[in-house]
Order: sequence, then structure tokens, then C-alpha cells
Amino acid sequence: MLILGHTFQASTETVYKVGLLEHGGDPVETELKKILSTNSHIQLFSSTSAVKKRDVPVSLELAQGVLLYHLNTSHRDADQTRRWLNDLIQTQFGRKDPMPVKIMSSHLGEERYVDFLIPGLLALSIFTSSLFGTGMTIVANRRESLLKRYAATPMNTFEYIISHIFGRFFIFAVEFASIAIGGFLFFRFQVVGSWVDYLLVGILGVATFTALSTLFSSRTKNTALYNGLVNFVTLTMMFPAGVWFQRNNLPEWLQKVSEFLPLTALVEALRAVALDGDKLSHLTGPISVLLAYLAICAFGARKLFRWY
Repeated sequence: MLILGHTFQASTETVYKVGLLEHGGDPVETELKKILSTNSHIQLFSSTSAVKKRDVPVSLELAQGVLLYHLNTSHRDADQTRRWLNDLIQTQFGRKDPMPVKIMSSHLGEERYVDFLIPGLLALSIFTSSLFGTGMTIVANRRESLLKRYAATPMNTFEYIISHIFGRFFIFAVEFASIAIGGFLFFRFQVVGSWVDYLLVGILGVATFTALSTLFSSRTKNTALYNGLVNFVTLTMMFPAGVWFQRNNLPEWLQKVSEFLPLTALVEALRAVALDGDKLSHLTGPISVLLAYLAICAFGARKLFRWY
């Protein structure tokens, strides 16, 4: 949270890197350089070698009265920089817009990456601690024949699974408090919606992923096998779920597939409450996905669970 939150803080102003290929002696070129060099939003590179830098999206050249834009097509901001730069230059040289424009500003609060990040980190923490904590404990107990002793008691399989789910709630309390308090102290993160709804979504996530980890650990006594399986599932789900970035950056087919992943459902539900103020009644989609995984995994774990 600290590293990513400080790394991706919103910039106070946009600065465009612009190159200028100078030939000298042309008064229009001199005026153009003055416009570019005095603008606080422009970092100007005026030598031929400098404008060939890979991180400069656009370079300008005045040739026979024509303004040439050299676009670095490998740079993602090239077209945006070109359009902004052209509007600036044309306006400074006297272009008049045919329709009057009036800009009305309204402050809706700052959009910060860290506000987007914290609900995702809470979901990831619930996901990984459930899979590695609960499942690895069961596998280790089976390997050490401790589960054989449990089998001799009146406790049945369902009660054993439920005990792990309730045990996870105590760990979740620490996770939830740590991330909530840390987010507020370091970044003044606040939940727009109801804290109760935010907490209830987290509790549902804990139950779902504890049931999933119990299903994964229902048979094996090989900790290396279980560790490899959980690592594979973690890496497979973490990036499509949008923990670190918006899912709309993904290919469209992958976006659709990721909607059915339990981690995606938890991330989307937590963000909807925290950032948009949605109520639980508005989150039928992600909550249905979590409930479906909870029911299927709990039933499967109960049927497949082996004490030894």
C-alpha cells in the first residue's frame, strides 16, 4: 500500500515532453520556440539529438511555412500530445473558435490510485491468507496424521470445515483493521458507502475462500503439491481480477471470463461500496458469484474430504 500508493499519486499538473527541430533565421520559428519554452506544461528539447529521445512523444519542425509534427508512434501519449500542442500553437498564433465556450468547474473529489488500490489489497489479503493459511494447515495436519485423531472424535466433516471458516474470521479482523487503519493514517482513505456493508462483503469473501481452500486441501497430504496449486490459482486470478489496475485494460474476452472469478467478484463488490457508495442490494451480481462458489466449494469439500 505504501509503495504503490506513493508511486502512483496524482500529478499536480500534466507536463508534455516536446521536441523542436530548429533551422534558425525564421522569425516564425523564433516565436514558436518562445511559445513552447514559456509554457509551464511543456518540457522542451531543442537539439536534434534530444528530440530523438524515446520518451519524447512529439517533435515539431517548421519547413517552408508548414508545421510538421513528428510523432513517436511507439509512445502511448503521442496523439494526445499532438492534439493538445496543436490547439495551443494555433490559438497563440491567432486562431479564433467559431463558437463561444464557457467552462464550468465542479469539484467532485480527487481521484486517487490509492483509493482504487486499497479495496483490491483487502480482497487479495483475504484471498491469499485463506488459501495459504487454512489449506496449508489442513494438508500439514493430514501429513502429520493429526487428522486421524480428529476422526476419532464425535466431530464430523462439516463441523470441521465450519470451524476453519469461523477461525478465519479472527484473522480477517486483524487484516481488515490493519488495512483500514493504515489506509486512513497514511492516505486518509475513507469508505464512501456503509462500513457495515464493506465489512459484510469482506466476511462473505472470507467464507468463500476458506471453503475454496478446504476443497483444494480435502485430499492431498503433499504440502509442495498444494503450495504449487495455490500459487497457480493466485497468479491466474490476481491479474484478471483487477487488483492492481482497471479490468478494462484487459482484452474484451478476458474481461468477460474474469467476471466469473470469485476474486473479481470480491474486488468489484468492495470497490463498489468503498468508492461508489453502493448498497448490498445493488451488488447482486458479485454477491451471487461469491455465494455460488461458497456453496459449491463447501459441498465439494464435505464430499471429498479425507481424514487420512
